[in-house]
Amino acid sequence: MASHYALLFNRRKAKLSAEQKSVFDGKLKEVQQIFDLSNEIDAGADSNKGKTIKKGNAGSGDEIKNLHDSSVGKAAEMAAG
Repeated sequence: MASHYALLFNRRKAKLSAEQKSVFDGKLKEVQQIFDLSNEIDAGADSNKGKTIKKGNAGSGDEIKNLHDSSVGKAAEMAAG
């Protein structure tokens, strides 16, 4: 599914002017940073240095990562038919 949408976006991007392409690339990088789970997990770990973490929150990064991986796997299965 991802490669299909990448193809569609690349086709659309090819039709843009040079200025619009640079704006598009900037917005795309912003969106990628928002959806990048590893940055979010690492940032959360750094901000909690020296603080006591409750047991309920410990491992929440692993839980999010596992949920992400299982969702990607299910999406791949659905795309494969």
